Amino acid sequence: VMQMGWGELVHPDDQEASRETAARLRAGETSLASTFRYRCKSGDTLWVEARLNFVPATDDDQAQYVVNIRDVSERKHVEEQLAASNRELELQARTDGLTGIANRRRFDEALDEEWRRGARSETPLSVLMIDVDRFKLFNDRYGHGAGDVCLAQVAQAISKCVHRPGDLVARYGGEEISLVLPQTGAAGALEIAETIRATVQGLHIAHQGNTPVGVVTVSIGAATRFPRFVDNEKAGGALELTALADRALYQAKRTGRNRVNGESDVPNCMSPPLPPDETGRLAAVVSYGLGGKPASMDSLDRLARLTSALFHTPIGMVSLIGSERQCYIGRAGLDAPGIAREISFCAHAIAGEGVFTVADAAADDRFSCNPLVTGEPNIRFYAGAPLVGVGGHHLGALCIIDH
Repeated sequence: VMQMGWGELVHPDDQEASRETAARLRAGETSLASTFRYRCKSGDTLWVEARLNFVPATDDDQAQYVVNIRDVSERKHVEEQLAASNRELELQARTDGLTGIANRRRFDEALDEEWRRGARSETPLSVLMIDVDRFKLFNDRYGHGAGDVCLAQVAQAISKCVHRPGDLVARYGGEEISLVLPQTGAAGALEIAETIRATVQGLHIAHQGNTPVGVVTVSIGAATRFPRFVDNEKAGGALELTALADRALYQAKRTGRNRVNGESDVPNCMSPPLPPDETGRLAAVVSYGLGGKPASMDSLDRLARLTSALFHTPIGMVSLIGSERQCYIGRAGLDAPGIAREISFCAHAIAGEGVFTVADAAADDRFSCNPLVTGEPNIRFYAGAPLVGVGGHHLGALCIIDH
């Protein structure tokens, strides 16, 4: 070893740092430490820590450096293990344990980062919001274990549809998956969304509750913006972008599912969606003898009055939804016999499984231009529960209205 030069004793990967240490000594530093890999005579390497101290010249001796070297291999091993553990923990903190894709925390971080980057580079940013169609019915039929497997399969299939390093696929929550697509315009986002929709349907995962296709499908909402800094350079505009994509997703779900909607597809006032198996539902309405324009029934009028009084609202009613009209077969505080289905709130209620609520119709983009909101009866609050007939079809709704 004594016949080897100092540079030969230092591992090739650490020689640049060693040269920097030597330069600092020549520049006048009198004490410093350096950690590097030391090449042994056997050919092995050790991590060592070298402490160098300058000893000035005296009358008897010339100036010299005193170097103390000690083996720190065990310490470096522990440090490397700790660093690896920290990296793994950091990865887990940003990864969804079920699907293996990024989690909501990582989505929020990436969206903020890409919004700022897009603002600096003046490039578009797109977001996709994806929802597995009728996933509750999947869990009810096949069990939550099968639901977990299904979500993982869908997430991995979606991940394979994007290939750029900056694209991010994340589990937004529940059965919702979101994508951040930097430098992607509206047309590109819709193309990727359609690829995802077709890919998921192509998995052919059985889902008997998802009529009429009978396999797992997804609905997708897409939105695109050219980012701008707002609110003292906080990326608050990114939240608006997510909200736009979510609105487009809502429209895709309410108009039939298994489809892609861009933000431009969201109308100012939304038409009522068709419930599953609308043909069977209408047949059920007819089978009850309710296919025409039935007159209000005394017992149902009492039910409407009781509901209105119970919730302290001026209007209560029982409705039936035909193919083009909504008829009232029980009503309190309302004189009209019926309205067009196109503007009916109850037509929205029968498309869902639970109570459909609109907290402030005037502030809700789906209903703000509805003539029942802008004119009589000036609806502000609405809540309606589907009336379920034999066979599970939603025939109409029991609802309350406030001005």
